[in-house]
Amino acid sequence: MRKAIAMKCNKEQFEAVKEKLNGIKFDDCLFDLREYPYLTNNYGTSKSEKLGSHSRDMIRKETEVHETWNEKVFLEACGIEPTFTITKETILKYEMKDEFPSVFKKELVVGKWYKYNGALCNYQGKQNRILRAYGIWNYKWNDISNCGSSIDEWTEATDQEVFEALKNESVKRYNDGEYVKRFNSSSLLRVDSEFKSELKDNDLWYGGGIVFRKGIWATIIPTITKKEAEEILGKKII
Repeated sequence: MRKAIAMKCNKEQFEAVKEKLNGIKFDDCLFDLREYPYLTNNYGTSKSEKLGSHSRDMIRKETEVHETWNEKVFLEACGIEPTFTITKETILKYEMKDEFPSVFKKELVVGKWYKYNGALCNYQGKQNRILRAYGIWNYKWNDISNCGSSIDEWTEATDQEVFEALKNESVKRYNDGEYVKRFNSSSLLRVDSEFKSELKDNDLWYGGGIVFRKGIWATIIPTITKKEAEEILGKKII
């Protein structure tokens, strides 16, 4: 205790400061801030470092009295240093890496798209400390592959970057007139270059059908004409 103090305090104010007073003995068995409205760190009949509540006439003359509650002043009188709250945004803004190293520790989120070394990939977790992802490397689609163990150069991709990459890949895969087995319906989708592409919740929509979902592209269904079928079967289709 730096100095004896008694300060007017209500129940709500005491509840807000109570946890910060841990370590100071609470010695008032009749503690009641309604009847005894002065919170003191000098409770009792002799000079001591004990918490309790006093009425105005119970406060000893050597005690500093405050008629208005001030948490900071009370804590300082008790020898308790004030605590401060700092946000993650502030830590990042001022690059306080030495003080808060864990804030700057990069972590990848499974299912999110990232860029690194010219690649655009969807992170799929670690296996034996090796990062795994699917996506586009050197302008070529790759299913889940190993991507090394360092995440230092990985940066989160924007929705627009992901959309453009998937849209371009769909153009390479599907030709006008082909039929694909879309993910959102049992019916087939006939590809048409006039269809508008959209990215929704990481699914690539193409003309009302989902052609890409969770790393898998819609399967192209081979087609033949009636004439070709009759020639193969050696029969007449009626």
